[in-house]
Amino acid sequence: MARLRRRLALALALVAAGAPAAWAEEACRLPATIPPAQADVVDWRNDDRTPDGFVLALSWSPAYCAVTGGAEDPIQCADNRFQWVVHGLWPQTAGATSVEQHPRHCAEAPPLPAATIRRYLCLIPSVELIQHEWAAHGTCAFATADAYLAQTAALWDALARPDLAALAAAGNATAGDVRDAWVAANPALPRAAVGLSVRGGLLREVRLCYDTAYAFAPCAWPGAPDAQRIAIVAP
Repeated sequence: MARLRRRLALALALVAAGAPAAWAEEACRLPATIPPAQADVVDWRNDDRTPDGFVLALSWSPAYCAVTGGAEDPIQCADNRFQWVVHGLWPQTAGATSVEQHPRHCAEAPPLPAATIRRYLCLIPSVELIQHEWAAHGTCAFATADAYLAQTAALWDALARPDLAALAAAGNATAGDVRDAWVAANPALPRAAVGLSVRGGLLREVRLCYDTAYAFAPCAWPGAPDAQRIAIVAP
């Protein structure tokens, strides 16, 4: 755990200093012109909840693009071929029994500047999603979008992301196999801190759980059980 904390501290320092992050070094093509961010629509507001943990939601991009067709997200699904991408970093409230009970839309969030959007588009490959994640989640635990996105990037950089190509090719994977892959790649990661989102039989997301000091913590919502058979869209 001490080694993980050192890696996280180094990653956060590099991102804050403007140094190239690991995700920026991967092949990622961005268009010359990126559409401006628009203010997020407030669906519901919980601005009186104190976060007592976080979930880092990581999408399996091949499944997202296969299900949606990718027409609305060309950066993610046409211009690039990602495996894992960040969905968001979500403050959590212990004891919540539904998604509506977690912190959400805690402050006003004007459209983010183009430079901020461009810096993180290889991590969260959607202008709309970057704006939404800051507005809906980041405002509930961070004073600025830069702080929120830098912390998200630091957590990402502290992780080794497993390649699921072999599991996808085998065609007989279980949720437990995906957890095993994440734990094997990150020995400090407890299995209990790995939640899996499976929809329509497809692996859609891995959700890694942390306490408020960003140490791994058991997930309140573990998602798919280990024995569940799942399909993994090939990268």
